[in-house]
Amino acid sequence: MNYQIETFCDNLQNANTYLVYTCDSCVIVDPANNLKVLQKYIENRKIEGVLLTHGHYDHFKMLKDLMKLGDFKVYMHKNAKIKLENVRSSCAIYFGENNPTLIDENRIQYIQDGETINLNSFKIKCWYTPGHTNCMMCYIIDNNLFSGDFLFKDGIGRTDLDTGSAIRMMQSLEVLKKQKINYNVYPGHGDATTLNKELKYNYYLQTK
Repeated sequence: MNYQIETFCDNLQNANTYLVYTCDSCVIVDPANNLKVLQKYIENRKIEGVLLTHGHYDHFKMLKDLMKLGDFKVYMHKNAKIKLENVRSSCAIYFGENNPTLIDENRIQYIQDGETINLNSFKIKCWYTPGHTNCMMCYIIDNNLFSGDFLFKDGIGRTDLDTGSAIRMMQSLEVLKKQKINYNVYPGHGDATTLNKELKYNYYLQTK
């Protein structure tokens, strides 16, 4: 599969948005950044879907506007929708947003651990990694892992927010340690890395 990955981030406090695109089509991971800038890269490509890693506002704040650009599905864990509709659970209120994000149920495709999303141009494996939230999904396209707020370069997601769990995070990290592929890791915040680097240098992935 011949595609490219572009990263968007308006500022250091914002979440990363990823555009995975071919000549004709694209998918978007976490619509969090300036939509006009993103549109310049999308151009005339068909949007085949939006992948939401989890239901925190800084990762989906441009979702409603983005959905006006085409008739595509938004893929998320079922628990993410509960957060979208609650400004406290989604942390939207801390970004000055007092209105819940309501989405037509027909536009949502709920996904589960181990499921594969088969689009025209992309085959995407879904991996449920609870800990940061109870709706945290990672997405794998070939050897590229979009890890949301599960795994960062030199760190992991916090577990003290609504539905976070340090115990579940540790369980998810144990599964991560057993992965045999050196994924290119595209996190929800910060710089990209590789799984091998994180297994070697990330404090939270060291064998205790």
